[in-house]
Amino acid sequence: MTNSSVSSSSTIDVLNERAEQALHLINQFGSLLLDKDMQSWLDLFDEQIRFEFPYADEGYNKLLEGKQALAQHMEQFDGMIRMNHFSTPVIHQTLNPDIFIAQFQGTGILLETGKVYAQDYISLIEVKNGKISRYLDYWNPLAVARAVTPDAPTQEV
Repeated sequence: MTNSSVSSSSTIDVLNERAEQALHLINQFGSLLLDKDMQSWLDLFDEQIRFEFPYADEGYNKLLEGKQALAQHMEQFDGMIRMNHFSTPVIHQTLNPDIFIAQFQGTGILLETGKVYAQDYISLIEVKNGKISRYLDYWNPLAVARAVTPDAPTQEV
């Protein structure tokens, strides 16, 4: 066996290990949210977490800095949406071993309207020392708009 095949084999092992860690982390993310175990969910994050919402519309947070800000945001979120399902995520690895992309769907009920909230998520996640240190949440603002818009009254013909 040549050195390059040993190197390739160990590189593949490291990539597979990183993918498994990423999948485990994002599965915990979803499970703990569904179980409403917010303390354990917050434990997934670094104290200095930067949680970003690049597509957030006016009136919504675009950046949360630190666990305290994230905890406060999630209290508001919990009062607005009751999540009831997350799909099995697809993990995309990057050239940076500390960054991965998770693609998944989530569904729930918007408490104000009782309408279904169906969201496609693409999240860029950076991990340091086993904790999420940066989370870019590319959620679709149109899914929120559909869930908050009351149904139009039906017109009798």
